[in-house]
Amino acid sequence: MINKKLFAVSLIVWGIFSLLIYFNILIIENQLITSLILISYGLLSTNLAFKESNRLQLIISSTVFFIGIIFLIKSTYQIIDSRGLVFYSILFISGANLILLFIENMNKKVFLYSGVIIFISSIVLLFTIEKIGILYFINQTYKIFEIFLPFLLILIGVFFFFRKVK
Repeated sequence: MINKKLFAVSLIVWGIFSLLIYFNILIIENQLITSLILISYGLLSTNLAFKESNRLQLIISSTVFFIGIIFLIKSTYQIIDSRGLVFYSILFISGANLILLFIENMNKKVFLYSGVIIFISSIVLLFTIEKIGILYFINQTYKIFEIFLPFLLILIGVFFFFRKVK
């Protein structure tokens, strides 16, 4: 599924750069290094996924690439509230992944149509969401989710721990 050598090299390079930053040999933000590693891994892995016609690897690697782009944007520009960026990014990444799936298999038009619709909706929401007031709703929902997430994780963990396997 994942090219192990590419993954290993990416982790090694990431670790070396992190050590150089930690010992003040390299003066750069750690988030910038993270974004560059994710972008390069995503690009190389996406290329391999197209060559191997592996859909799961294509989705994972393109998502890693786009997450790297988001980290690059966050490290380059001062964004006061990045929750809105995450909301737009989820829609954008989903639409882009569906379009990539269409490129991988041109017979499935549903990937193209749904990808374009989600992609366009992310752009429309980018320009209209603050006028509608949804961003306030998202922030409030996120704050509530942030409080209950640890409890939810504990409950799910207890459920799986005590679940009987048949």
